[in-house]
Amino acid sequence: MRIWTIGWLCSLSLSVAAAQTELLPDTFYITSIAIDSTGAMYFGRSIPTADARTSAGVFQPRALSTDCGLSAQASQPCSHGYVVKVAPSGDRVLWATYFGGEGADAVERIAIAPDGNLFVAGSTTSKTLPLTGYSREPRGLFLAKLSAEGTAVLAGTYFGGPASWEHPRDRIGAMITDASGNVYLAGSAYSTPFPTTPGAFQRGHIPPAPFSVCGGIGDHFLAKFDAALGRLLFSTLAGTPGNDEVYDLAIGADGSLYVSGADGNNRICQHSMLTRVSADGSAVLYSLKSSRSGAAVAVAVDPAGNAYVATTPRGYVYPEGGEIWKLDPLGRILVSAAVPGNIQGMALARNGALLITGRASPLRLALTPGAPRACQDPATSIIGKEFLSRLSPETLVASYRGFLNSARSWLAGPDRLLVARPYTTAQNFAVLRPEPPPPGTVTCLANAASYDASYISPGEIVTVFGNRIGPIAAVGAQLDAAGNVTKTLDGVQVFVNRVAAPLLFASPEQINFVIPFSSAEAGTVTVEVRKNGQLVSSFEKLARFAHVGMFTRDSTGAGTLAALNQDLSVNSEANPASPGSVVAIFVTGTGAQAPQPVDGSRHPTTLSRPVTPIAAFVNGDEAQVEYAGNAPMLVAGALQINVRLPDPLRRPADIASPAFIQLVVGGERSGVFSAGPIHVR
Repeated sequence: MRIWTIGWLCSLSLSVAAAQTELLPDTFYITSIAIDSTGAMYFGRSIPTADARTSAGVFQPRALSTDCGLSAQASQPCSHGYVVKVAPSGDRVLWATYFGGEGADAVERIAIAPDGNLFVAGSTTSKTLPLTGYSREPRGLFLAKLSAEGTAVLAGTYFGGPASWEHPRDRIGAMITDASGNVYLAGSAYSTPFPTTPGAFQRGHIPPAPFSVCGGIGDHFLAKFDAALGRLLFSTLAGTPGNDEVYDLAIGADGSLYVSGADGNNRICQHSMLTRVSADGSAVLYSLKSSRSGAAVAVAVDPAGNAYVATTPRGYVYPEGGEIWKLDPLGRILVSAAVPGNIQGMALARNGALLITGRASPLRLALTPGAPRACQDPATSIIGKEFLSRLSPETLVASYRGFLNSARSWLAGPDRLLVARPYTTAQNFAVLRPEPPPPGTVTCLANAASYDASYISPGEIVTVFGNRIGPIAAVGAQLDAAGNVTKTLDGVQVFVNRVAAPLLFASPEQINFVIPFSSAEAGTVTVEVRKNGQLVSSFEKLARFAHVGMFTRDSTGAGTLAALNQDLSVNSEANPASPGSVVAIFVTGTGAQAPQPVDGSRHPTTLSRPVTPIAAFVNGDEAQVEYAGNAPMLVAGALQINVRLPDPLRRPADIASPAFIQLVVGGERSGVFSAGPIHVR
């Protein structure tokens, strides 16, 4: 429900101790995550420079080189392995360390050992890594065990084939451990020869198909090491004539291993694959390949040996649609189900439910009743929004499907979900249960015109969605004796940095309010929702000097703008504006105004205008802003902007068509943008 009360407008770089939040990793570069029994979070990645900050007392506080020996090959990237441990609170780094040598290194996978220490694995060209386990001979892959405190390398080994910049390197796609602490690696083997063990299912590469653009020597590999990393228990290849890729790995109750991936490393050649390998690596029990283009990005196995495979097509339209398969122990598909989005992770919950995470378009993903809707963040609207779904393991029908409104999410086992900026708050990282949000959870705070959840600004009208955050029954805005909008509705109050906000609407799942004009223009602000004096939810949001949104006719944040023609008639397809005429549009989030309005006021005695300059463009041409200020009879925070349309009006064809109005608040270089269409003759 989207309710309006304003007339007819009815939403790694790292530094040390003094700035702990800067130590938190950039989610874009994270390649692997793990969560230990205390809730502490580990992040693995590679850093393309040698100047990242680390913590005191770690085993490698500095990178051993600045150019990885590539000074003669300036076009080649120089990366260094990097591991960060974050406190369970998600806002404080416990330690950060390099892991690497004199060459280029990358931490690609992380796993928690049964003893609480940390396994890390990745690729390397370094010859001096502190590895004293199964093999000390420099190779293209490494596997190491780090202490949970980050102070020591407890064990380690090189693996794979020789590494150089001139030849493709072997890659690790997945790593898991078993209850005994044994470590399993799966990935893509390109080197020749690749180390395998006697009795392995496949000891040499499958030759590529002749005259095929999809051929290649890359094969899946699967290897098992003991907990001390001193013995290679088995290593085998399991490939096709293509360049095979591995995305996930699971272990069954009988010890057999399930490798999911694809038989190609590009979108044209990829087909989803699942291979089940015997516990000793000596046999392939079954191998299944889809006829459709795509990749099997995740796999999970139940106690009966049934496998669940998540596949994602590799087309060029994003976000794409995925698919879930359920296979019996012989590899026969029992049931399948389409997922209207890209699948990123999958796990079996302890109660048997199948969990999936991914990204999906808010226009395609049908939510279950009461599940969180998506905030419309322009930065992620093209690639979709993070979602969580719980499926029946028998039918693969969703019992829950809702958006997380987060920067990124990772399933970390059957009962934990690691989320960056969950539900659009300023919280860096949080570990959640992979289930519907509990009562009192705010799931979205966004501009009430555009539903963009990136920031908040002084005087902005915003909408909060959540689970049981408001009164039992919906209630609209009320006025006090002075004619101003009240700051309490049926016992509900919202405070922004301890200042009460005017409330426009409140219901069990939604609250509309106005950010006080005294609110901060930068940094973070604390938002509190209270009912009958009791705290319901408290969270932080990032503030900005402006966060403009333009109201639309259907109150969806998209589509035709809510606009008045020069004769004050409503702009529509049947009633378009003329070139050269003035149209009035209505916005919120332009920031501070002068003089500063009284919060909640509706009848200002003086005209308030935005402090920050506003420019307008129509179909790319600059247009004159004839008025920008408070809108008559509307609550302070809703602004009217009158724009004179250019004449002649540039348009894609010499016919009547929508004209796009773009507002720029604060200048083209550092300004805040918003745009939408109106109808013109």
